[in-house]
Amino acid sequence: MADFLADIKSSTKDYLKKWEDFRTKYKLEEFKPATIGYKAENIANFNEIISALAEQGLIEQCHIGAVDNRYIASIVLHKPIVDDIYIIKLMQKRPKSADPTGLDHVDFYVTDLADIERLFQNKEIASWGA
Repeated sequence: MADFLADIKSSTKDYLKKWEDFRTKYKLEEFKPATIGYKAENIANFNEIISALAEQGLIEQCHIGAVDNRYIASIVLHKPIVDDIYIIKLMQKRPKSADPTGLDHVDFYVTDLADIERLFQNKEIASWGA
């Protein structure tokens, strides 16, 4: 469990640093990071992470569902895991997928996604990838 928490904190801070450099380069407004997306290796690892968070009393809410033959959990924590981020979207890696595990993405809160898409197009930003 300590490895998961250390990994998610470290990898998220690294991601947000790269995002900040990118944001500054393109003179983008600040966006509030809202959710961390994290991939578990398999169902055992998925369950281990949720159990450890629960045993430590860190979970305020947890909702689990199955999508495309894998489990996904939305976990709301009692305190932020990094900066002001209280939500982890824990995803079991798709069966037979070669996707890497660990930090998958960070979701940012925006009020109008179409505005952000236009902003990226106007600045000729094809995609963001950390």
